Amino acid sequence: MNQESVQESSRMRFALIVKQTDIRIFPTDELSMTAPKNEAFDLFQQSSIAPGSPIGIYHFSQDGKWAYVQTPFIRGWIHTRDLAIAKERVEVADYEEAKDRLVVTGSLVTVFGDPSLRQPAFIARMGDSFPLLSAPGGSKATRAFYVIPIPSKEENGSLSLRKGYLRADADVHRGFLPYHQENGARQAFKMLRHPYGWGDRLGGRDCSRFIMDLFGTFGFRMPRNSNEQAMVGMDLGPTEGKPIKEKQKLLEQSIPLATTLRLPGHIMLYLGKDGGRHYVIHSIWGIQVSGKGGPAVQKIGGVAVSDLGLGEKGPNGSLLDRISDIRIIGSSHEIQERQTPKTSEGR
Repeated sequence: MNQESVQESSRMRFALIVKQTDIRIFPTDELSMTAPKNEAFDLFQQSSIAPGSPIGIYHFSQDGKWAYVQTPFIRGWIHTRDLAIAKERVEVADYEEAKDRLVVTGSLVTVFGDPSLRQPAFIARMGDSFPLLSAPGGSKATRAFYVIPIPSKEENGSLSLRKGYLRADADVHRGFLPYHQENGARQAFKMLRHPYGWGDRLGGRDCSRFIMDLFGTFGFRMPRNSNEQAMVGMDLGPTEGKPIKEKQKLLEQSIPLATTLRLPGHIMLYLGKDGGRHYVIHSIWGIQVSGKGGPAVQKIGGVAVSDLGLGEKGPNGSLLDRISDIRIIGSSHEIQERQTPKTSEGR
């Protein structure tokens, strides 16, 4: 960690991420598991950081292979091989603050490094956005694809920008999507069955990353963990420890596809009520069930739709039993006014 070289104050350096990279609690790739062979949950893993993300660098490890950084939503250690350092802060600021942006609206979208679209540069995730240089149409040179600047690392570690290309039919949108229920449903269900991944481990999504990616397409920069996400939006009132009927009344006041439901350690998107049951879509590893040998985990392992009765026969009770926060994201009046888009939105 090179703590002995930390100064009272130092000049922060700025960089852009050049490839999807993990951010770690300590500068190591070693796993920290709660039990032997429980590799799905690495407690040193915080999240992944997308290509094009701006970071501030506080400090380097003794071997120079790790940097302790501040990202837009979390702080920790990343591999220095995955960042390119800018000469001046303005280079990073200009990239991040570009007004005309291409927003990734597909679950995963390939960015290519060549105009023939044969050499993948990286995979972008839902909610990622990049400055837009040109869109399909216009001159012959740009008719077949979108063109974006993508960060590149020079031999000396400095930042440069090169062109990246996306197919004309890629699942992207010029600017952030309008925020209404139809778009909320469309975006959420694009991630259905995407594998669960604690802290984005091995390319998966955990519950809070699902929420973060979904709302990112509307221009909402959500916090990274479920506890902080449950502080965003309009609180419908205390629910922890309340009787089931009181929680159900609050759900009746919620706006489907614009309401998050949290229980300790987990967060979900509310879908609405059907056949007397309340439904959610969420990324979930599994649910505890009661078995002959004691409690066991029934694995789900990805983004799934379930009703809030899930787990009702298990030792911890149902999802509904354990809900502690219900929050409407955005103005309820605005969302209700915009339930149906006035014009059809293209990609």
